[in-house]
Amino acid sequence: MIIFQLISSAFQLGGTIMAAKKKRICWVLYSIGNFMWIYVCFKTPTYGYIPVAIVYIFLNIYGWLQWSNKPKRIPQIFGVEHAVQCSKCGRMLGDEVLLRERSAPCGCGGDYYRVPTSKS
Repeated sequence: MIIFQLISSAFQLGGTIMAAKKKRICWVLYSIGNFMWIYVCFKTPTYGYIPVAIVYIFLNIYGWLQWSNKPKRIPQIFGVEHAVQCSKCGRMLGDEVLLRERSAPCGCGGDYYRVPTSKS
């Protein structure tokens, strides 16, 4: 049973590492680990953790669905299209940018902000 617990913990650790890298597979690893912990709790009479693990599984499903959403287009503000410009390198980025990211996807690590673009 200890080996099974170690494998379950390894799945949880793998999920944490993948979450730190912002990889969607982390939710699957978390779910596998939680299912394994439910099995451990049934085999050893520690039933108190089972409801917590079930809640975690539902949260893992929610996280998987949230991370699978496609990026939203940058909206028009007062009829003017807006692009995103990196504050560090000045690169103009299109509407493929996720607004919930903390840094610009150009890779330089700068912040980004919206700037109006002229329609051609």
